[in-house]
Amino acid sequence: MDTADIALVVPYDGERLHLVEQYRYPVAGRRWEFPSGSTDSELDADAEAVALRELREETGLVAATLTRLGTLDVAPSMINHQCRVFLATSLSQGEPERDLEEQGMRSAWFKHADVRRMIADGDITDAKSVAAFALLLVRSAPLG
Repeated sequence: MDTADIALVVPYDGERLHLVEQYRYPVAGRRWEFPSGSTDSELDADAEAVALRELREETGLVAATLTRLGTLDVAPSMINHQCRVFLATSLSQGEPERDLEEQGMRSAWFKHADVRRMIADGDITDAKSVAAFALLLVRSAPLG
């Protein structure tokens, strides 16, 4: 099955990580995850543009630095959907520009240890966010 690729952003201010929480209809509940969204060929030139747009829309954050952490095959046994993962740093805060279906979204900063605990406790179950956190750990050992 062919689907649009996505970009996921791990916002990091040097001490904390920024997550968003929204209602996910397929699992009938709210989920914490890193900001992410689908490629829109009319808006985005490349995966970096998707990442910056989604970060701004969902959180209001603007990143001066975007570093690619890796690529994930989201569900390779079912779809060709890929997720490009980026680390966003040197952040400045603006107003979120959420889509209509994202109006109930919340966002918050969490310490690195809190995100680790949330994953271990099952509070973060979004597979791409858990995998992105693993990529961050692999690439940025000093965070631990």
